[in-house]
Amino acid sequence: MIEIHRNDSVDETPAEAPTPGFHVTVNKPKTRHLKQLIKTNGQSRTLLRFGAVVLVLSVLLSLISPLLIRRLVDQFRHGVDWRLLIAIGALMIGSTALAAWGNYLFSAAGLAIVQETQNQTLAKILAKPVAFFDQTPSGQLTSRLTNNLDQIKNYYTAGYPSLISGIVTIIGAVGMLVYMNGILTLLLVGALLIMYGLLSGLANQLGAPMDAFLDEAGHYTAGITEAFANIRLIKANTAEHQITAASQDQTAAMRREGLRVAKVMSRMQPIMSTILLLILGGTLAVGGYFVSTNRMTNGTLISFLVLVIQVANPMLNFSSYSASQKEADSAAKNLLAQLAAAGEDDSPKETKLLTTQLQHQPLALHQVSLDYGNGHGVHDLDLTLIPNQLYALVGPSGAGKSTLMAVLERFYTPTSGTLQVGDTPAACFALTAWRQHLAYVPQTSEVLSGTYRAYLQLAAPQASDADLNQALAAVQLTDFIASLPAGLDSQIAEAGTNMSGGQKQRLTIAQALLKKADIYLFDEITANLDADSEAIIRDLIRQLAATHTVLAAAHRLSSIRDADQVIVLENGRITGQGTPAELLTRNTTYARFVQEQSLT
Repeated sequence: MIEIHRNDSVDETPAEAPTPGFHVTVNKPKTRHLKQLIKTNGQSRTLLRFGAVVLVLSVLLSLISPLLIRRLVDQFRHGVDWRLLIAIGALMIGSTALAAWGNYLFSAAGLAIVQETQNQTLAKILAKPVAFFDQTPSGQLTSRLTNNLDQIKNYYTAGYPSLISGIVTIIGAVGMLVYMNGILTLLLVGALLIMYGLLSGLANQLGAPMDAFLDEAGHYTAGITEAFANIRLIKANTAEHQITAASQDQTAAMRREGLRVAKVMSRMQPIMSTILLLILGGTLAVGGYFVSTNRMTNGTLISFLVLVIQVANPMLNFSSYSASQKEADSAAKNLLAQLAAAGEDDSPKETKLLTTQLQHQPLALHQVSLDYGNGHGVHDLDLTLIPNQLYALVGPSGAGKSTLMAVLERFYTPTSGTLQVGDTPAACFALTAWRQHLAYVPQTSEVLSGTYRAYLQLAAPQASDADLNQALAAVQLTDFIASLPAGLDSQIAEAGTNMSGGQKQRLTIAQALLKKADIYLFDEITANLDADSEAIIRDLIRQLAATHTVLAAAHRLSSIRDADQVIVLENGRITGQGTPAELLTRNTTYARFVQEQSLT
């Protein structure tokens, strides 16, 4: 479903394209990024603190049980003390209930963090300049975002609660163990420190392979997303085998990086199991000796073993917790990089005069160049678009027609030159306000899934049904919408696969009409239309040009035969401008196009 959220205070910069991916190298404590991520989320901080208090209470209740067990065992010679049994059972039930409540609070906190981060990150990504999306595969971007959020959610719903309860358990249990038998406790602490040192070293080795694995997973997702989106092209060319082979190479890379992670993880569990077995065996051996020499009671030994097992549980979870912490902090680092990255500059600027100037002042390019870095782009463009005129933009494929329109939309910042409205540089106007006054219909009619109503209202949220029907009638889609099961509230399939190319094109034009812009940019909008539809759209464009500035790019010259001015673009440069009749005699490229299309 499409949900429309207007945010006029986005922070973007198109001057320099960001580097694709999310990598930031910062040598900081391993949970620093996680702490930064929750710093601005008051709800999650409250839930985490409350959850921590509840878990601490749960652990304290569980630590009291061994003391009662010691008394119970030592009194067996005098019979069973049912009051102690009931007390032990009540403590266990209470501890379990509090632990469940605490875990729920941590889960709620994790979901709150994920929700807030999702909203902030998506807003930041959408605010990035078009150049960023040109360089970053959408599948990889989606994969990294979802994987990072999953890592953080898993950490706060599982890893972090284990840390809190584990720390309190270890501290409390060790204190009680010292009280029961100092010598045994020293042996236990020594063994635990050895285990901690070994596992910490292994955990520190997880960062690099985990980042590499996430990178490969992102590339894989990008590849299959692109394949699914172009399934008709793949099947038409019987290219399933090639796509599968490329995917196999990517999954092999994922497996290779996954094995690096597994190599580290696989050493943790055996090390812990061996050390814990030694701890239990040593405790029984030394404790048995103390019991045989009357230096320890049977109850104390059993209670000691219960406490050792309680300490062992968080130590057993250390490997999974450490891995979860590393993954989550790496994910938080990536997300923070996105939140900190600048986007297009949309700082508040002059907007009051924009409507008046666009309606009455010419839109001009002065020596504008835009270089994509590969030799393609536009060069030294001088062009003036006068209001209430229809301008046709013609030229061979790759001449720079779409690039020129992208400059007018301010999708990119020119390498040199200025874009002006009258005598005022376009940069003096806020980017959001600027684009609200321009309607752009690209040559590829991409539609968003959701209802037809939501798609049409994308740029005009307040448009009424009467407005929608008027726009649909203008492009002759009224009958098509009426034939749908729920009319305007029917669902658009992914990529608009339940519409023909011409229907998608006309739906996009209807959306542009609803915007009620001052300037209309049409890029090859008749490419998918039949002759009747083309005639309708041609008349519509002519009517718009009577009260608006209209620039229409076209390969089919029949669609722009009524243009007031024709602009010829070749190799990114304007090689001719004038009326159709003037260019027919003085521009060989335009004359050739006319002859080839038999329009004379």
